[in-house]
Amino acid sequence: MFKNLISVITKPKVYFALWVSVIFLVILPNFTKAPIGPYAFKQHANDMQMIDMVINYSPEEAYRLIAGYGESGRRYYIIQSLTLDLAIPLCLMLLVMASIKLIYRQTFFKNYMHKFMIIPFLGFLCDYSENACVITMIINYPKRLNNLAVISNIFTISKWIFCTLGILIVLVGLIYIGINTCLRNKHSKI
Repeated sequence: MFKNLISVITKPKVYFALWVSVIFLVILPNFTKAPIGPYAFKQHANDMQMIDMVINYSPEEAYRLIAGYGESGRRYYIIQSLTLDLAIPLCLMLLVMASIKLIYRQTFFKNYMHKFMIIPFLGFLCDYSENACVITMIINYPKRLNNLAVISNIFTISKWIFCTLGILIVLVGLIYIGINTCLRNKHSKI
């Protein structure tokens, strides 16, 4: 099944669709005044930051944010978590996995390619787990679930680590291919 998924997401049309999805789901909502995303959330949540965008937080910080969102912000957080925040991790995971496959199949690291693809998958699982924790905390507010806030923070930190590693793996592969291409072109001219 994993091989079938990889063969589908590396097809040119699907890979292109993943890029388009990431642009519409990640880039536009984060850098425009889109009706859903960070800007819209701040409009509903008293200009507060989303918990899942804070890299490290204590239960006190998490509940300070949840309280600061107000009723409208908490409702909007749940809506965004069950819509945009379901699509973004999935699209990013598939895009990074496809990029790893397409880049590393051309290198001598191709034997490690499937191991590298586990990293974006782990980031995806941590992101969904983090979202589930935060939604549960919001639904149960004003009751404090401090242990769940600690677990949520662990998922948040792990998500950022795995996402960063996935992007670094792609960048290192691109740099490796770029250097090899330049060296081959230089040697072919000699």
